[in-house]
Amino acid sequence: MIDVTGYDFLDFGTGYGGCYDFAREKLGGRIGLGFEFLRHRVVALKKEGYNCHLADITKISFPKKSVRFITISHVLEHLPNLKEVEKVINMAINTAAEFVFIEGPSFDFDDMLKQHGLKFYWVGWTNHPSHVTTGLIKQIAKHNKVHRYDLLVEQPLISDSASVDIVPLKANAGAKYDPVAYGPKPMVVFDKPIFRSFVCFLWLKPVEERLKLLGARKRFTMHESGVFHP
Repeated sequence: MIDVTGYDFLDFGTGYGGCYDFAREKLGGRIGLGFEFLRHRVVALKKEGYNCHLADITKISFPKKSVRFITISHVLEHLPNLKEVEKVINMAINTAAEFVFIEGPSFDFDDMLKQHGLKFYWVGWTNHPSHVTTGLIKQIAKHNKVHRYDLLVEQPLISDSASVDIVPLKANAGAKYDPVAYGPKPMVVFDKPIFRSFVCFLWLKPVEERLKLLGARKRFTMHESGVFHP
């Protein structure tokens, strides 16, 4: 168990420090501690002045309610399987006192897109073994008796398959749509607009600054909100 006395937030999968900075500048964090799986990134982060540990977040634990909040940005989809995803979210909920912030690419529409011979370009990447849906996150939150959740989605929404984020289903995993590289793709108008990425706040208790924090992530707007545990 890792002692986090003196820190008010943790950042899982610190990467290059983007979400760590966001937590301090927009979410009210003062002194954070990051955790990163890749050694060379930890070395670079420390040189830049970040507090960061080399660690596998699926194999660590912390005292209960030992920090104010935890951020997990574009990390869960890189975990080896959904069992490990659930384990990490459970651990974050147990460790944070106020809220858990989760951000990631959308996998909610994989089945729908597949029916049209399409997919988002990041689906199939070898470093995205876990297709984490917002439904799964809500299910885990409800099981943990989280107070409430707020789901925000990236704007603009995608109304048809003309989006460069959507590629043919049989295309090799790669970048955004290029007709020369990928060839033609089915042109479909979706029944309902879809989103390319999401932000989910899991509130562990009523937080006075909730509405202010919901506006912290630009380009994201409210999509769904609900109370699990009064």
